[in-house]
Amino acid sequence: MRRTPAPPAAHPARTGALRTRIPLSWSVGFTKSPATPPRRFIPAAVPGAVQLDWARAEGWQDHFIGDNWKQYRWMEDVWWRYRATFDRPKLARGQRLFFVSKGIDYQFVIFINGVPVHEQEGMFTPVAIDITPFRADAIEILIMPAPKSSRGPDNRSQANQSCKPAVSYGWDFHPRLIPLGIWDETYLELRPAAYLDRPDLTYALNDTLDEARVSLGASVALPVRKGGNARGLRGCALRWKIVGPDGRAVFRRRVAAAPGAAVLSATVRNPRLWWPHDQGDQPLYTSVLELVGPGGAVIDAMEQRFGIRRVRLVMQPDAWSEPAVFPKTRSVPPITFEI
Repeated sequence: MRRTPAPPAAHPARTGALRTRIPLSWSVGFTKSPATPPRRFIPAAVPGAVQLDWARAEGWQDHFIGDNWKQYRWMEDVWWRYRATFDRPKLARGQRLFFVSKGIDYQFVIFINGVPVHEQEGMFTPVAIDITPFRADAIEILIMPAPKSSRGPDNRSQANQSCKPAVSYGWDFHPRLIPLGIWDETYLELRPAAYLDRPDLTYALNDTLDEARVSLGASVALPVRKGGNARGLRGCALRWKIVGPDGRAVFRRRVAAAPGAAVLSATVRNPRLWWPHDQGDQPLYTSVLELVGPGGAVIDAMEQRFGIRRVRLVMQPDAWSEPAVFPKTRSVPPITFEI
């Protein structure tokens, strides 16, 4: 069973048309023990939340009205199990079948044909599992009860040992309603034999704001032959360009492709800066990374958009001193965000 490392910096990426998404139809049910299957499954909306699915199936009134939210309280203390079955697609030579989810809330185990293959805690780390070897036709996701540092009382202090938003545990302006479930896009994906993975785009502006240093990290994944040897990338290349807000390329680079991680760097001079609403324009740059074959055909591609800006937290003396209690709602004022 794999455990996912800490999430990378959040820069969403779009993959090229060489990948094919296959939607899944989900159902969900709950149980009071992880070893016991649910007695009842209901249709599940994905993306969504188990609370909304159950309320829809039971015909409950809107949780925004009055004290209706109180009937959801028990849902945070049971195990929820999502289930999806599918007809396995026919794969072309070298093609891979992946299970992909961009967000599952909060702690969960993924099963392929009843076998646990992935365990994770954290709702913002995406999941991508190569299920080609499993001959899979069924996927289940077991979601643990909401994390709590103590059994009671029911208040926001129970969230101080997790990355769940403490506001959902109850606040003076927010009722207690702790969401759980598959909250972002989740699907099967057909990928080419060699593909790009784990894109991580970062940048830094210099002090004079007239130059941005851009870094792009990604990995090139390859199919593995019997015996554990990866197939080569002879003649293949990584082709990277950055397109400005006006649609013209401001940077191009091409390097030989090799299996494993690759880090590319670029300099954008005199960038058009991104400004907050009512303070200026919000121009966006586009990073396009392609894996190309010996003849120049694109094997896989990833595209990311980003705005160039510098954000700093300007603190007063001793303002970094934190209060001892949770939540840490305020420190020594004033503080200033500078963009």
